[in-house]
Amino acid sequence: MIASAVQPITTRPAGPITPPAEVMAPAAYWLRDEEHTWAPTPYRLEGDRLTWGPLWRFRGFAVAPRVYLHELRRLDLSDGAQLLDFCNQFGALGIQPDADTSMHLDEIRNAAALLRTLTSIYHLHVTGQFSTESIQEWEWDAEWVAPSVDAITGHEFFTNEMNRLLDAATPMVGFGNHQQRPNTLLDVLAIQLFNDIAAGVTYKTCASETCRELFVNQINRKVTRNSRNNGTRYCSPRCARAQGQRNYRLRTNDHRSGAELGK
Repeated sequence: MIASAVQPITTRPAGPITPPAEVMAPAAYWLRDEEHTWAPTPYRLEGDRLTWGPLWRFRGFAVAPRVYLHELRRLDLSDGAQLLDFCNQFGALGIQPDADTSMHLDEIRNAAALLRTLTSIYHLHVTGQFSTESIQEWEWDAEWVAPSVDAITGHEFFTNEMNRLLDAATPMVGFGNHQQRPNTLLDVLAIQLFNDIAAGVTYKTCASETCRELFVNQINRKVTRNSRNNGTRYCSPRCARAQGQRNYRLRTNDHRSGAELGK
């Protein structure tokens, strides 16, 4: 087994980057005749393409904290309906600023799989599990992203891809008609991951038998000063309730079995 020593990951800047308040993505608009104002319409699916039609403009989407770790990692990339709901909530993922009127779902899948893979590499590194074997055993979304990553090349892949994604966060200036491209959802999710790396965040694994996803703070729970290390075992109240019900049923069945044996 080839395993890497756990070395600190250096970042520049050393602290967090303030992410944009919203991301910009193209969205179709329709004209309210009675009000003479334009209103956005949801994305829709046409076969394997996410579409927004010919009458579109950039629309702002608010992004919740740690979408890269929560909502993105829980997506079924083979389910077009889930991808559609995700894009309607947070904006189209992986879209280019000069996009036409639609994008193939594989573009969304590739962008999501890349961020999920980078998150997994970071997790394996900080927990001292970064080895060829652990990489092969981890869920790598290989159907959409298939880099030849092992314990030797994994760190190079991680730094190259993270730096490429963070390029949009670099300050820029220009003259005349120069325009800095709008912040995309992919840009902001990469910044979210960077900020956790800069803060040295370590992930927990949800104790639910049917989840086992990574998390930092419990979803839908107020973040307090000590919430990161407060012993929370489940990523969400829903997982905690579901596992509690499973444990209760198991104890009940064990009690019944013991009672029957004692007869």
